[in-house]
Amino acid sequence: MSANEQRNCWLLAGVLLLLAAITALHYLTSVHLVPYHVVYRSLYFLPIAMAAVLWGVRGGLITALLVTALHLPYMLFISHETSDSLLDNILELILFYGVALLAGILSARQQQQRREALRMRTYIDGILASLPIGVATIEPTGKIALQNPAAVHLIGKEVHDFPYPIQQGYSECQWQGRALGIHRSTLSSALGDVITIEDLSEQRRLAEKIRQAERQASLGRLAGGLAHEIRNPLGILRATAQLLATRLQNIPEVTRYTQVVTTESDRIDRLISEILSYAHPRSLSLEAVAPGPFLEQLLQDCQPYAEQHSILLEIERRDNLPIISADTELLRQALLNLLLNAIQASSPGQTVTLSAQQADTALCFAICDRGPGIPDTIKGRIFDPFFTTRDEGTGMGLAVVARIVSDHQGSIELEERPEGGTRARLCLPLQKEQP
Repeated sequence: MSANEQRNCWLLAGVLLLLAAITALHYLTSVHLVPYHVVYRSLYFLPIAMAAVLWGVRGGLITALLVTALHLPYMLFISHETSDSLLDNILELILFYGVALLAGILSARQQQQRREALRMRTYIDGILASLPIGVATIEPTGKIALQNPAAVHLIGKEVHDFPYPIQQGYSECQWQGRALGIHRSTLSSALGDVITIEDLSEQRRLAEKIRQAERQASLGRLAGGLAHEIRNPLGILRATAQLLATRLQNIPEVTRYTQVVTTESDRIDRLISEILSYAHPRSLSLEAVAPGPFLEQLLQDCQPYAEQHSILLEIERRDNLPIISADTELLRQALLNLLLNAIQASSPGQTVTLSAQQADTALCFAICDRGPGIPDTIKGRIFDPFFTTRDEGTGMGLAVVARIVSDHQGSIELEERPEGGTRARLCLPLQKEQP
């Protein structure tokens, strides 16, 4: 038997016991003590009202019928023995049914209102629980009273020193490493205030990504225009140097100088090709890519370069990796740039690790090194075109990686590892439609 059923049984027993006690008082008291019997008869209202409140109109009417059955024999008997009016007893019996009906109706309305209030509270609690922003109430004393789950996550459950704004309106603060936006408004003078709390960290990160993408796009357009203008005079310069080298090949000094001009012209031409590739990327040619064999081939391609720098390459193998849709050549170029950067940042004898794993709806490639890491002062610029920390670098490697990842609608992050070094994490969606 459930707890509710047990409760109803005890309540029913209480009502029946009360009826029995009142009826016993009637039959055990002398019929000539009329004032007593008037009081006893009025006591029947108690079980009738209790039954109506507990079980509604039906419960009240059934109890009134039971009272009638119990009281009617005594009522007929007492009308012959005393001057107590039969009409008064009949009217009071009718009043029993009126009380049962009225109490039952009021009880039903109260229960309906209670159910409606409970439904509304459940509805509001569900809304507050699903909100991505924190909502909390502040009592007139200044104490935080109620919090939804998002507020608990952002500021904690037991908060005594949270710097919520004193004045109404919007403000921002730093709390436990998060940038929070807080808006305070008044509920009423008796209820206090309500504050909404929003984590601005993700918004700022997305805004920074948008600014970075806009900056890269502007630089790409500028670089593309300059590259076209530079390539023509560069071709003339290279041809002139080759002509001089041919005609004055008997002069060693001229040959040496023209060779320098030709070599540097070739280097500039390669840089221009990278710039044009960044400014005007080719359309994607999507195909199915199996992560395991793909990383194995990438490791084999980089093995000679790694051995030249005395770096050990390893793959963290995982089974049952999903197939992705990507441009194999461009994906290889992006991962190759990241892998070469990791090798160049490592010291002889260190290990660079390649891995792939599924993360929700994306497949993420990770390249980890144990190099010096990325200084905080340059983290916001590492994907900018022409930005490099190496004397021999062109600053286009990571910019090209960012463009390739963006074309695949993926994401790229460089983050510090707790044990030292950098982790490059390139994620591509698992399902990709043909553009």
